[in-house]
Amino acid sequence: MNPKSPLTGTGNTTLVERFDVATIIENYKCELGLDVTAVLSSRESVALYRCNETGYRFFHPFDVAGAPQFYESLAQRQDYYPSHLKWENSWALSRMKPGSSVLDVGSGAGAFVERCAASGFLAEGLEPGRAASEAARRRGLTSHETDLRAFARTHEAKFDAVTMFQVLEHVCDPLAFAEAAFSTVKPGGGLIVGVPNNNPYLYRVDRYHTLNTPPHHVGLWDAPSLSALGRILGSQSVEVEVGPLEEFNDYVNAHLRALFPNSLHRGRLMAIMTRQLARVLRRSRLRIPGRWLVGRFLK
Repeated sequence: MNPKSPLTGTGNTTLVERFDVATIIENYKCELGLDVTAVLSSRESVALYRCNETGYRFFHPFDVAGAPQFYESLAQRQDYYPSHLKWENSWALSRMKPGSSVLDVGSGAGAFVERCAASGFLAEGLEPGRAASEAARRRGLTSHETDLRAFARTHEAKFDAVTMFQVLEHVCDPLAFAEAAFSTVKPGGGLIVGVPNNNPYLYRVDRYHTLNTPPHHVGLWDAPSLSALGRILGSQSVEVEVGPLEEFNDYVNAHLRALFPNSLHRGRLMAIMTRQLARVLRRSRLRIPGRWLVGRFLK
């Protein structure tokens, strides 16, 4: 029997493929220096299913999601929480009314909260990770170190805008999580959700991309599935947009690894070809769909 879809709750799901656990464990160890054996070693493979009603893809069993300690380890990496704004952040800012009250869920060390405050918004962050939340507070920012669902029970309809960037792909129950976030939005306000776009290349040509597999990512989103989430939430208006390609090196590297999985993997020639081809793409005027996908759901 197939597992139920985390978005619809029905068993209308299809097995897409299985991922070899030994390969995933080795990738985390070699590329990130992380040992994820304890989370995955009890099985030979993890399955990827597709919800036939929404297009949402999810890894199963559901217990392959990373524990808080896993994210604390990742947080030690200087590049894990971005210190600069990305396309999705600018997109969100352009759709929030001046002076709005804003809650950023999964706010990390507070980069987006800080930018919102500087732009005249009344911004707060919610970050369950202790190290990141403490870092935000040291910068003078409001950062609630708590669980979203517990927070939502005492903050119903409080914020004009609630944002979640790169959060939903990490949780096994995205609908319950999104519903909790949506409940904190005032009538007339909006929930803005940013997730990785798995259509252009992140999944299609680089299936074993380390941080796009469990225990880091447990759900794979695209524009149709994110739009479906908005409709399921009961949004009055659903707006979804795919961002332009920004990570040219990653894009080229993923395609080269798919074309030459053995001879060029992690080699010096790979690095040279990646730089040269990325430079050509960057200078071109091609509109290539990027890694980021964002949606706004009005209440």
